[in-house]
Amino acid sequence: MSPLGTLHVSATKEDLGMHVFSVVVEDDEGEADTMRLKVLVENAKEPPLAPELFSPKNGSKWKEGQEITFTVKVSDPDIVHGEVLTVTWTSNISGTIGSVGTTEMAYISTNRLPVGEHRVHITVSDGAYETFAYVDITVVERDDPGPPPARSDLWMYIVFALIFVAMIVIGYQAGTRGAQDELEG
Repeated sequence: MSPLGTLHVSATKEDLGMHVFSVVVEDDEGEADTMRLKVLVENAKEPPLAPELFSPKNGSKWKEGQEITFTVKVSDPDIVHGEVLTVTWTSNISGTIGSVGTTEMAYISTNRLPVGEHRVHITVSDGAYETFAYVDITVVERDDPGPPPARSDLWMYIVFALIFVAMIVIGYQAGTRGAQDELEG
């Protein structure tokens, strides 16, 4: 304690919570008085760490309409105190993709990104601080399905084969009947 009667106390994370102190004040003549003080040590907010990107890969290409899943891992020293982080994905072309609350892994899927070069910003917020990351992806047009399938000419070959077989059968029967007529006549 200083000679002016000022008391300085420093707390660390291990000191979080309610503490009760007894303060005894004594003057030069030996007179003393005691006072009980309650001190609540609260957590001082710290910013979240930058998100760790798992998917999609930076520079990857996707087809329009294809489902893309964005996955990140987040961390903040204050999570142990019950803090939930908000993760938001925003495209430079189409705006907000989505937002979720989490304490570790976060993901969101979409198949609605339009064609173009997207820079998707990932923002992690603890309500007081924000950290950022981004991923660049390209969405390309779907493959052209091409012209409708050509009509199959297989049916013509089948018809010709049936006619050929029919001709052989008719010829055989005609030849067999002619041979029987000669034998009978």
